[in-house]
Amino acid sequence: MIAATLLALLAVPQDAPPEAPPGEEIVVSGRLLALKVSLKTNRKGRATACAIDRTSGDSAFDRTACTTTVQCFNQRPREQAAVSACVQDRMLAYARGGTTGPARKEPE
Repeated sequence: MIAATLLALLAVPQDAPPEAPPGEEIVVSGRLLALKVSLKTNRKGRATACAIDRTSGDSAFDRTACTTTVQCFNQRPREQAAVSACVQDRMLAYARGGTTGPARKEPE
């Protein structure tokens, strides 16, 4: 009898936790896809400047993404996937009202 009651309770569907709305991430991803930046590097391979080649349509977002790209590039690893993930994470934080985060200081 107790086992049947426990099985019946386990069969009752539980409420799933609400998912975070994907809206912000979609907007940030869309803007980053529209944006194209170029980096200028020094002899040591560190990014020293960023230029907007194609705008996202939001100048404040573009400037922040440009600065963030320089910061992320100057961290290791410098592979495109790692830099893109770094920029995506920081720009999502920026869109949520936070900051893009401090750049990790590396020796020159």
